Amino acid sequence: MKKLILIIAIFVVGSFCAEAQTITEYNQKAISSQSLTYDEYWNPIAQFTLKNLSNKTITNVEIVIYYNGYRSGDIFQPTTTCRMSTTIYPGAYGQLRFTFNCGYKRPQSFVITRIRYADGTVCQAGYDYY
Repeated sequence: MKKLILIIAIFVVGSFCAEAQTITEYNQKAISSQSLTYDEYWNPIAQFTLKNLSNKTITNVEIVIYYNGYRSGDIFQPTTTCRMSTTIYPGAYGQLRFTFNCGYKRPQSFVITRIRYADGTVCQAGYDYY
């Protein structure tokens, strides 16, 4: 009986930990093969592989692109926000590719700012879920 209780307790704790991901954890642990390149018309392309760290299916991803020539935290720093529909199952990897127009600004980096799950919950910077 003690073994059964221990197994149930481990399952419950494991399920809670899988849901308790934050955008910071996604940006630090879940992004790989990250690149910023250009298409044939010189439009920038942000491309990366994203691992779903939660136990929910990801349906939408939002990223913000930052540009060269600005200090981190500069309130006048221009950014571009891109959103994409996708399906990434729990524990699986998804290849995401965002093409965007930035004029003459040169892209420097990007971060994930929001993730929407199939059940309608959203993980975003500053919040876990709502």
